[in-house]
Amino acid sequence: MEPKHRDLLRAQRLHLCEQLVVDETIVQYLYQEDILTEGQVEEIQSQKSNKNKTLLLLSILPNRGPNAFNVFVQSLEQDFPWIKEKLLLLADEDEQDGGRGTELSNTTGHMQAVFL
Repeated sequence: MEPKHRDLLRAQRLHLCEQLVVDETIVQYLYQEDILTEGQVEEIQSQKSNKNKTLLLLSILPNRGPNAFNVFVQSLEQDFPWIKEKLLLLADEDEQDGGRGTELSNTTGHMQAVFL
């Protein structure tokens, strides 16, 4: 994973925990695309709460190769398209702004970008 993507996921960690439900679809897609191992899938699924599943997934992803960010974002397409769009937007803006930084905020149930 590129450092800019690793930094973006770290910066959005708490917001993703609030918005993202790490379900079977996301985990199995990441397994299918060889981002997660079978053991990692089992470890994520064994977590009791969604927050713990999300935190564990976000801890694993940065070490899963150069395609991990893009495949993760693609896994959000069906159930979390607004998160996918915002992550791509923030990644693009971060690149254009030279890494100034942005964060997601939740306003009345919708994600929006807040520029720092």
